[in-house]
Amino acid sequence: MLYSIIFIILLIPSLVYAKGEWDYNNVYPKLNDIEYLKKIKPHLFLSYNNEYIETNKPDEEKLKKVLQCWDAIYYAQLKTYDYNHKIQYYMERARIITKYSEKESIESWKKYLYIAVPANDLANKKDIPITAAVMFIPTAIKVLKKYDVSNKKTDSIDDYNYWKENIYNDEVLKKEFDINDNVFKKSK
Repeated sequence: MLYSIIFIILLIPSLVYAKGEWDYNNVYPKLNDIEYLKKIKPHLFLSYNNEYIETNKPDEEKLKKVLQCWDAIYYAQLKTYDYNHKIQYYMERARIITKYSEKESIESWKKYLYIAVPANDLANKKDIPITAAVMFIPTAIKVLKKYDVSNKKTDSIDDYNYWKENIYNDEVLKKEFDINDNVFKKSK
């Protein structure tokens, strides 16, 4: 018990330092410093910048800078990412963009679905633990459905299966190395 208290007391200054250090205002000027970006914990970065993301009237310029930092952190740490991290990255990316433009978020939601759907299917078949970020599959479908100009009859189609097939047949997504370099096989 005493060791726990001492550990927490020693941890508090580093968390306070990280809070200030990992605010997007401090990270943004260091976007080219790969070694610095590798030290940032992605989920903590978003948590520390939550005040800019979760507001009723978000500032588009601030959100774009947070997103640029998010992208830079992701690419600096890409080699250490497994499929759960990739699912989380694309989900958060799309969610941030949606705050100021659902239409601009389409690409990220598509990439998110491209990774999340097979991971979700595989987890259901083999009882493999995956991130809670797959819970955003209905959100992704809702946004994509709103802007789907190729097939407006999606109301009568099973959304999950329609978008699963639609996403897997997207030639651009099939060529995207980042989302195809996964540790699991797509289930169809």
